[in-house]
Amino acid sequence: MKIFIFYVTMLLASTAVKAQEVTSAIPADNKPDTAKIFVAVEKDPSFQGGMQNFYSYLSQNLQYPAFAVKNRTEGKVYLTFIVEKDGSLSNVKAVRGISQEIDAEAIRVLQNSPKWTPGIQNRRAVRVQYTVPINFKLPPAAANTALNDTMPDDHSKIFTAVEQHPQFVGGVVSFYKYLGDNIHYPEKSRSRNIQGIVFLTFVVEKDGSLSDIKVVKSVADDIDAEALRVMKICPNWNPGMQNGRAVRVQYTVTVNFVLLAQTTAKDTVTFDQDKVFTAVEQDPSWPGGVQAFRQYFAENLNYPEKAKKDGLHGHVIVYFIVERDGSLSHIKVQKSLSPETDAEALRVINNCPKWIPGMQNGKPARVVFTLAVPFPLPSH
Repeated sequence: MKIFIFYVTMLLASTAVKAQEVTSAIPADNKPDTAKIFVAVEKDPSFQGGMQNFYSYLSQNLQYPAFAVKNRTEGKVYLTFIVEKDGSLSNVKAVRGISQEIDAEAIRVLQNSPKWTPGIQNRRAVRVQYTVPINFKLPPAAANTALNDTMPDDHSKIFTAVEQHPQFVGGVVSFYKYLGDNIHYPEKSRSRNIQGIVFLTFVVEKDGSLSDIKVVKSVADDIDAEALRVMKICPNWNPGMQNGRAVRVQYTVTVNFVLLAQTTAKDTVTFDQDKVFTAVEQDPSWPGGVQAFRQYFAENLNYPEKAKKDGLHGHVIVYFIVERDGSLSHIKVQKSLSPETDAEALRVINNCPKWIPGMQNGKPARVVFTLAVPFPLPSH
C-alpha cells in the first residue's frame, strides 16, 4: 500500500494585474523544420486517454523513495521533456528539483511512460516542449492507508484535476477586470520600484467561495498582503465539477505587479495625460487570431547563437502598450534572460504589424500588454 500523496498540478489559471501573459509557438532554433521544437501548437500533445489516465499512471508507478520518507522530504519536482512526433518522450529533465532521490524517481517514471498523442501544427505531428510539476507530499505520520489526491472519495478531499475547472463568474476577462478595479499598488513597494509576480494558491469550495488562500511565491510583504486581500474579498466562483457534482478544487493564480510610469491610486498608468488601461471590456488582439500570431513568431524569431552555445533557455518578459490605432509603444523588457535574447525579443515585437486595439465603452483604448517570449533549450 502506498503511504504517500502525490499529484501532478498545472497552473489552472494565470492572471496578471496588468495584462494577460501570452506564450507563442516559437521553434527552439533554426534547424530544419523536422527538428524544430514548439512550445505552443494548434493541438497540444496529450497522454493516451487524457490527463485522468496520466494521473492514474503516475499513481500506479511512482514510489516515494524510502530515504525521503524517513526524512519527511516533500515538495514539487518540475520536469520538462519533449513529446516527439511519434509520441515518445525525450530529453526528460528536472528543471527544479527537491532531492536527488525524488528527482530520480520522477524522471524514471516519465522515461517509462507509454507514448503520448503527439502535438499537431498545420495538420502534422511536431515535436513539442512540455512541462509538468509532480508534487510529492507525505500524509500525517499516523496515516497508514493509500491516499490519492486526484481521486478523493469523500466530501472533504480536494481535487487537483477535474472534468470542469472552477472559474470566476463571467470568465477570465471579468476576473482581470475585478483585479484591475480592486488591486492598489502598495506605496512602499511603489516608492522602491519593487515589481514581480505573486503566486497564490487557494481552494475553490463547493459553494464557489475561496478558502485557504496562501502565497506560494512572494514578491514583498506589502505586495503579498495586497494580493491576499483582494482574493479574500473576491466574489464566489463557479465551482469545479467532477462526476456531475460540485467538488473542492485546488487552484493557482499569478498576480503581476508592474510599474510602468507614475500611477494613480487606482493603478491606472498615465502617459502624456492619456490613460492606459490594465483591463478592458475587449482585449487587444493580433490580426488573424492566435494562430497568425504564433506563425509570425515562428517565422521571425531567431535563437541567438551565443545563447544556444551557452545552453541558455527561459523566457524574456516584455511589456508594451497597444495604442488606439493598434501600434505598439513603450516596449520594454520587464524580466531579462540575456542581452542577446532580450534584444531579439524586442526586435521582433518592434517589427510586428499593428494589432486590433482594445475596446472600452465602445471606444478604442490604450492597453498595457505583457508577453512572455520563450527561448527553449535547443535540442542536441
